[in-house]
This record gives sequence, C-alpha cells and structure tokens, in this order.
Amino acid sequence: MIREFEEQLLRKGYVRTDSRPEWIHIYIKEEADAAAPGGWTVSRVVACVDLKKDTGLVSEQIPIIRSRLGQAYRLTNASMQTLFILFSADVESGRKISTENEYCWFVDEVHNRLILFENQPSDFDGLRQTAEEITAAGTSGTGRRAQERPKPSAVPSGSWKEAVRWALVGQKKHFVTCAIVVINLITYLVLSLGGNLENSDYMIRVGGMFPELVLGSGQWWRLLTCIFLHFTPSHLLNNMIILYFLGKQLEEAVGSLRFALIYFCSGFGGAMLSLILMVRNGEMYTVSAGASGAIFGVMGGMFMVILLHKGRYRGMNMQRMLFMLFLCIYEGLTSAGVDNAGHIGGLLTGTAVTFLLYGIPFLYEQHEKQEKS
Repeated sequence: MIREFEEQLLRKGYVRTDSRPEWIHIYIKEEADAAAPGGWTVSRVVACVDLKKDTGLVSEQIPIIRSRLGQAYRLTNASMQTLFILFSADVESGRKISTENEYCWFVDEVHNRLILFENQPSDFDGLRQTAEEITAAGTSGTGRRAQERPKPSAVPSGSWKEAVRWALVGQKKHFVTCAIVVINLITYLVLSLGGNLENSDYMIRVGGMFPELVLGSGQWWRLLTCIFLHFTPSHLLNNMIILYFLGKQLEEAVGSLRFALIYFCSGFGGAMLSLILMVRNGEMYTVSAGASGAIFGVMGGMFMVILLHKGRYRGMNMQRMLFMLFLCIYEGLTSAGVDNAGHIGGLLTGTAVTFLLYGIPFLYEQHEKQEKS
C-alpha cells in the first residue's frame, strides 16, 4: 500500500529525496521563489514510514526527525509543513505513535483504512482523498491485504494486463540500465583482448558502423551493434557514467520495457542519421561506433518527461536538463573526431519515441482525470 501512495505523491509533483534509514521515505514539493537560492523553495514535506520493517521507531523520535527536516529544507513552519504517514499492520504501535504526534497519520494495513485522530489535520495538500482512495481499493477487488501483495521486483500473477503493466511501469530496480552498462563493459574488455579497438580495420571487423558494408553488403545490423562498441576507455567510461545516472531516472519514470525501446531506437536513429550524412558527404569509408547516440536519446527522453511534468521531475528541472544538453552538444561540436550527426539523431529519436510511448498515454491519463473531476 505504501508503494501505491508514493506513486500518487510523484504524480502530484512531489520529489523523492535520499534518506536514511531505508524505512523512511522523504518526499518534497517545491515551488517557485525568486528570493530563494536556485529560484525554488520547499513548501511541503511528506515522510512515508514503513513500520512493517524492524524500525524500532518510538513516538519521541518523530519531533526530532521533523526538526531535522525543517532545518534541512529551511521550512518556515516545520510542524505544519511536514506530514508523517505511518504504514503498518501493527495497529497498537501505529495508533500510539500517531496519537502522540500532530501531523502524523496512520494507515492500518490490516483493515485497509486511514485513521485520523482529533489532534490530526483533516487534510494535507489534498492527500487525504488520495490515501482514502488507495485504502478503499485495497478492501475491494481481490480482498488481498496490502502486505500480501507481490513486491515490485517480482512479476505479479494474474491477468496478462497485470504482467504488461509490470513490464511497463512496475520495475523499480533499473534492470535495463544496469544490464546495458554491464554488457558494454564486458564487450569492451573481451574485444580489447582480441585486438586494438582504436584501429579502424579491427573496429569494422567487430561490428562498427561502416557505410560501404551497410549499403553495399546489406549489413544493416551494424546500425545496432555499433552502439555497443567504443574506441577508447575514456570514450566508454564517459558514456557509461552518463547512462548509469540519467538512465536510472528515465527507466524509473517510463518503465523498463519502454526505456529499452527508447534506448535502442535512439541508438538506431543516431546511427541512421550518421549513415545518411556520411553518404551525402562522400565518407563511405569512415567507421563510426559508440553509445553516444543512444545516450543522447536518453537525454531527449528525460527532457520529454520533465516537459510533461511541467518543468520538474524528481531531482531534475528543465533548466538543468537544457544545460546538460547544451554542454554535451557543445563538447561534441568543439571536439575532433566526434560523430555529431549520431548525437543529434539519437536526441531527436529519443524525444519522439518517449512522446509516443510515454507522453501520449500520460496526457490521456491526465485528460481522463480532469474529465472525472
């Protein structure tokens, strides 16, 4: 049940931040403030506490945690800007902590209900209705208790629709991102043992994008194999660092399957535009390789996600995203031997594919919600 509630927090514009210990999940909502550093200030903080785990949490710790959150996010009134929500099947423990602290709701996961006491606020940023809808959904349908639901990392049993939904949006372990990084690293290590990857002839033999062979011999598969090849260790590491940190965010936003499609379509699109311009410029005997086109596609995908979420998504805003794109494009344009066509092709492809696979369903869902309200 805590997972469903946290998904709704993200939809309402909250951003999850790193927190310790692992059983407390901190979400913040920011708003524009010209006087604040960076132009943004934190207006709300929601702390979701998973009491199913062996937390050892006692009532007296809540005010201490609230005070630290107030200091960390410079809240003007931490007691009224911070809401704790306890999720637990231990009714007595949850009741005790909740009744002894203001702005501390309790979700009873045994009976699937939100419990508010007289000392609690009747609402907080419209989240009461959200919590009540989630708990009500938990008591209907299958009747299965929240703590008995499958973990996000396990494929749910049931209808094929559930399996499809898990593949699209249920995976939170960044499996595809990590797998691609590992495959690239292993590929480089293995191929380095067989020859010099900085040698053009060797790069062509192992699958680099080479216009003469793509068009002359119909070896179109090179448009995909080339995205797993890198000329130098620095070329590889630069790409993998960006992919790991940005790819995790995009994969969590759109789901593992859609992320994989965005990545490989971007790599293919970047290689295709590179091929077209090489042919146009008479560079039929130039070899191209690298994951940069696919990674630019990931940047384009993240740009689209941020745009759909009104300029902010989790820890990333539009200004940061555009600055990152500017730096990467500028570096490519001012460096020798860089396939800028592959970068631009990947960027455009990633942006377009993300809109088709994620943007259209997202906008449709938002429209449906507005119609119902």
